[in-house]
Amino acid sequence: MSPLARVLLIGCVLVPTWALAQVPKCPNVLVVFDVSGSMQDYAEDAQGNGSQRWVVGRDAVKQLVAGASGQIRYGLELFGDVTMGGNTPGCNISPANCSFPAAQCNSVPCDYTSVPTINAVLNTLSDATVAGATPTGPAITTAADRADMNDTTRARYIILVTDGDPFSCTNDAPLDNAINALNSIRTQ
Repeated sequence: MSPLARVLLIGCVLVPTWALAQVPKCPNVLVVFDVSGSMQDYAEDAQGNGSQRWVVGRDAVKQLVAGASGQIRYGLELFGDVTMGGNTPGCNISPANCSFPAAQCNSVPCDYTSVPTINAVLNTLSDATVAGATPTGPAITTAADRADMNDTTRARYIILVTDGDPFSCTNDAPLDNAINALNSIRTQ
């Protein structure tokens, strides 16, 4: 089990019965997963062994959510840009307004029972579906607008799984756009 899962389990599950009235609800934890073309590249360890970045990310997310299945409210959002050469159905950025249609992009709402669905979506990823640009800013903005990320009755966290520099439908400072999107959700 990952350290994050242990910490969240301690805060959400291993609480004495007498203290339950004082404990906040377990958080919503949304994994925002990059399925852009650069995730096809290999990540190597010190010995030169490696796997494609999307495989490393997929396996890490599966391990994370398995460690707390039924105890933490996990969700998933894939992001990529088929208008820029990607091939993940429904994950394209609209060139007109740089918006991101999360509902059409294998999005899984945060819930205690979402782990099997998250795994099923991650299992659909392949070399043929991981391609295109990296619209990190619009993906983060979309994640922040989701209903489960606006549930003010519980803490909300976004885990961004990506391999580097954003690139998207607008070439006007995509890194700045991603940073601004992250900063805007930090204060919510």
